[in-house]
Amino acid sequence: MSKARFFKNFLTDTKVGALTPTSLYTIKRLCDRIDLEHSRVIVEYGPGTGVFAEFPLERMLTGSKLIMIETTPEFCEMLKRFEDPRVHVFNDSAENVRDVLTQCDENSADCIISGIPFTLLGERSRKSVLENTCSALTENGRFFVYQYSTFVKKHLQDHFGRVTVDIGLLNIPPMFIFEAFN
Repeated sequence: MSKARFFKNFLTDTKVGALTPTSLYTIKRLCDRIDLEHSRVIVEYGPGTGVFAEFPLERMLTGSKLIMIETTPEFCEMLKRFEDPRVHVFNDSAENVRDVLTQCDENSADCIISGIPFTLLGERSRKSVLENTCSALTENGRFFVYQYSTFVKKHLQDHFGRVTVDIGLLNIPPMFIFEAFN
């Protein structure tokens, strides 16, 4: 997808929170924190055009699953380009992660990654996403969130025992990468 088309979606879809796709630098920095060799089920909220998916798919094991939950229909159509049996695309809300996992014959996820703009979610939706994320993770599961602000940090701390933050300075604008776990 061209940057102009991505920007058009930003202007016309209130659920799109980025002006351009996430930089390769930020994607690699986030993926370096994920144990892809041992994560059997990975869920991504708000995959957009799928720029993130290419990197983990290179390192994920054959029997693993990458479940992408996207609310924008145009982006869902684009995600169908991944002709990989490990990829499962759902035009749905992150609030429904438990239902989506069930549809994939899974009970939980080892890792959940989120690029959804928490600043644009209403309080009820934000709380629902975080509560359902907590209940969808395995005992040692990790929740990674990348955002343009630190707004989500307090909300993560309300739901998870530990929250760390890293800054991807080579993203424009700089990106905050949060890791939350219990």
